[in-house]
Amino acid sequence: MHKSGGHSPCGDKMKSPIFQGGNGLQEGCITGCLRSVPSRMPWESLRPTKRDNQNWEWRTTKYVMEAAWKWYLLHPVLARVIAHVAPSLVPVFHSVYSSLFVTFTFGWEVALLFLAQHAAFYVTASFGSTALCYVVAIVIHFQKFFIPFEAFAYMYPRYGVMVYRAAYVSFHWNILRGLSFTVDFVQAEHRKNTGDTQRRWPSYWKTLGYMLYQPMLYLGPPHKYNDFIAQSEGPKPSCTLREIAVTIARLLRNGAHYILMELMAHFFYSSAMSNWAWMADRLDFASLAGYALALEFHYYVSYLFHYGFPGTLASVEGITAPATAPCIARLHRTSRFWRYFDRGMHLWIRRYIYEPVMSETRTAFRLILGTAMAFTFTCTWHSLYKHQAVWCALSVLGIALEVITIEARKWTPVKNFEKRYVATPERMRTAKALLGSPHFLLTICACLFHLADLDVCVNICRRILTGFPFPLVPILVVMYSLCHVSMDVAEWEEASAIAKQKQASSSST
Repeated sequence: MHKSGGHSPCGDKMKSPIFQGGNGLQEGCITGCLRSVPSRMPWESLRPTKRDNQNWEWRTTKYVMEAAWKWYLLHPVLARVIAHVAPSLVPVFHSVYSSLFVTFTFGWEVALLFLAQHAAFYVTASFGSTALCYVVAIVIHFQKFFIPFEAFAYMYPRYGVMVYRAAYVSFHWNILRGLSFTVDFVQAEHRKNTGDTQRRWPSYWKTLGYMLYQPMLYLGPPHKYNDFIAQSEGPKPSCTLREIAVTIARLLRNGAHYILMELMAHFFYSSAMSNWAWMADRLDFASLAGYALALEFHYYVSYLFHYGFPGTLASVEGITAPATAPCIARLHRTSRFWRYFDRGMHLWIRRYIYEPVMSETRTAFRLILGTAMAFTFTCTWHSLYKHQAVWCALSVLGIALEVITIEARKWTPVKNFEKRYVATPERMRTAKALLGSPHFLLTICACLFHLADLDVCVNICRRILTGFPFPLVPILVVMYSLCHVSMDVAEWEEASAIAKQKQASSSST
């Protein structure tokens, strides 16, 4: 998860004199966090309304969509035409089209930067060292901390803050994609084990087309190289009226998520409020809970569009992007939240961080160690800010508690206790919900630290966790009910999957 609701990836630069100067750039400092703008809602005519202008992630996405929506919609159409006429040229098309998109949307300097970024990973892959791939990725990520060149000072006068932010996010997505194709290529060569010491190079156009794939370049989600290549070279969906209708329906759904985010900016000011540490102290308990819920829900809906829209476009070419998140109200365990909320990032971290640490051993210690390493990467990925470190530490704690619980249930005294007091499925379900409700609250509190400043999150969590009986007890009751709902939905999905497998096996025979 690369972005947070109210924070810029530029970090503290947003507070620098550069950001606070000229042309009303930092509107939060000049005109306030709630900006008066002419409403674009048809029922509001042109009457000015207030809107939250501090969700920098969404403002950047909105800018990219308004500036380049034609590029996005045209890409799958041209890709299908190229795939029909000359399939071997599809990677070349992806590379050229995306390079032009970056040039005209972000600037020619950014296009050259991305090409140089790919070249660095491309040359690295030829050395055949997996460790070197990780070293190069680390150097490219950390260069922003020690290189004297200030990219923002160069970009802002020429292109503005939104272009800089979009290029910044895309640059960091490219690090993940670059590491993916280098590691996958090197390990594939090692598996061949031909004994040939000659240096081998990956396909230039395939790797460049993957790294700069236009629908996912800025929006995400991360997609593993081997999966991307296998899907892009696989069979394409039939160009039938049904497939076209399904694609249009998915685009309309993505549009609904976009409109919902715009509507919420007019009615929920959680991102603006996250700049004020005193706000959590002045709200009543009901408003405080609603404030925390609004932060989480903004986060969820934003990702529905960020990952759903490029996923729809990629599906036209037969590329299956990682699925969008299910409703966050049913992700009651920390492990489930991280497994399904940002599915693409989870699969990427599992493949390139978690599994190398785990090796062949799956002891409880290894599970916790692998989790700690995965979240260390996540914290580093988010530039090592304090509130991100707390977010990752609480997430590790949540998963560690799950591992400890699983291990504890293997002990004879615990087994005897379960046989005596929770022997029936109904009692076991109740016990899971009782234990799961504070764990669910821990997961929610952890995510808050990803979405707001440290002081704001500390104030919210302090008032909720120390507020006995209000608001802690009512919130735990809600968490208890949501745990039951989550378990019900999981059972329905499992039963549906089994039924589909039986139907598929019967039809094949």
